[in-house]
Amino acid sequence: MTPTRQELEIDRPAYLADHRLPDLGGGAQCVLPATEALQVLAAACLGASPGVDTSVCSHAKFLRFLSTAQPAHVQIELEDRAEGCVARLMSRRPAGRSGLSRMMEHMRVQFGEMPGALGEEKDFDGLDACGLPGVGLHLDAARAYADLVPFGPAFHNLTAEIHLSPAGAFSAIRVPDFSAPTEPLGSPFALDAAFHLACVWVQHVHGVLTFPVGFAGRRVFRPIAPGQTVFCRIWPKGQGAEGHCFDLCLLDDLGRTCEIVSALMMQDLFSGKVSVPEWVRKGRHGQEKLDRFFRAADLRAVVLPLDAVAPYAENLALTDSERSRLTSMGSKRSRSFVGARLALKALARAHGVRGRASRLETVAGDGLRPACPGFQHVAAAHDDRFAVAVGADGPVGVDIERKAESAKRTARLWLDEEERALLDASAQDGDGAWLRAWCAKEAAAKALDLDSLAAVFGRARIVGTDPEGVDLRLDGREVRAPCIEFEGSTLCVLKLTN
Repeated sequence: MTPTRQELEIDRPAYLADHRLPDLGGGAQCVLPATEALQVLAAACLGASPGVDTSVCSHAKFLRFLSTAQPAHVQIELEDRAEGCVARLMSRRPAGRSGLSRMMEHMRVQFGEMPGALGEEKDFDGLDACGLPGVGLHLDAARAYADLVPFGPAFHNLTAEIHLSPAGAFSAIRVPDFSAPTEPLGSPFALDAAFHLACVWVQHVHGVLTFPVGFAGRRVFRPIAPGQTVFCRIWPKGQGAEGHCFDLCLLDDLGRTCEIVSALMMQDLFSGKVSVPEWVRKGRHGQEKLDRFFRAADLRAVVLPLDAVAPYAENLALTDSERSRLTSMGSKRSRSFVGARLALKALARAHGVRGRASRLETVAGDGLRPACPGFQHVAAAHDDRFAVAVGADGPVGVDIERKAESAKRTARLWLDEEERALLDASAQDGDGAWLRAWCAKEAAAKALDLDSLAAVFGRARIVGTDPEGVDLRLDGREVRAPCIEFEGSTLCVLKLTN
């Protein structure tokens, strides 16, 4: 079918002055956000072909920036095809000194086709969006906008803390209240902020500033409204010739899917000319260190920062029995309980167990001990910052702590005089020896299926400690409980063999 064309002048509200590219010496150029260009094209497509479903689109290419420094007169080209409506955003630009001009294409997208990878909302697995496993870097959103994302205040819509790990990124997004086009796709600010989150992740992991250049598919289930708070989870999908690839999801505060994007491509458009601050690369190897530790101990494990647990996790990922456990818990205890459940479910998923998160049971038959589908032996623990779950082919225990005061204050309940003297002799290690000893005995209690440190008092004795672990005499035999320190926490595991 012959394409139809429309002429349009892009509105230039004051907030667009905050959407600017990095200043490389010629001044900071203000450009139209890709999310607003998508909105313009969707509205034009819907006006010309009311039957087209603009809530789904694919094959999006962000080809050139469109400057908003001057009134932008654009041309929209629409082409109806069997699979949907292809929309292009173009502008006419002078060609040299001849007085002639030529059409420049800025964006291309196809509405009405749903890539199979996006699927239906009912197929979306809530576990993947309920928390961000792994350790890396968490930073205040204000610092990200001060140092990493070059836009002004109107586009500072990532809020609170940003969490980064090799598994991806997670952050809350607050959509501003001021005027912006919301039809037909919802506020453009939420997806724009999701692009910022991907931009920050690439800087953390790869040390380069990137911008979005397109995506394979997008589906809007619930248009996001001005003033709404949503949550963004991003999954890295690898790096290729076209750039860094991500999938992402935006969810509301009940955990309902607002929109999903597949194969978002982020590219360095400035050939490395924009420097990235060294501090953002901090912690990028922390998960590798943990992975080596667990492999050496012959364990499968998941570590989950509690601050990176979504507020809707209870609704989306817990079974009925797990939710019933929450009813008697205070906010502090419920936070760690939910974190441990997510870690156990993620451990099951990493072991190849399938099924929806809300059907993966992590409470044992006694209603107290942890369970994990796919593992006969499992243990879980938490401190005030992390939850950890470990699985093994034999009895296993784990503990994580970062405050030594309780260990010292209750020493007579879990250490004999000889053990206390050994730890006192390790004063040059500060509180490290006490924390390792506490964690080792807690891990031993769990591996022996005991209820408390007091119960393990006579069965597991500390006979040595160093920064890499604790030596125990357990039921008359010598065992080693490996330890590791990361982000201020001490973690210890103990795997028993026959």
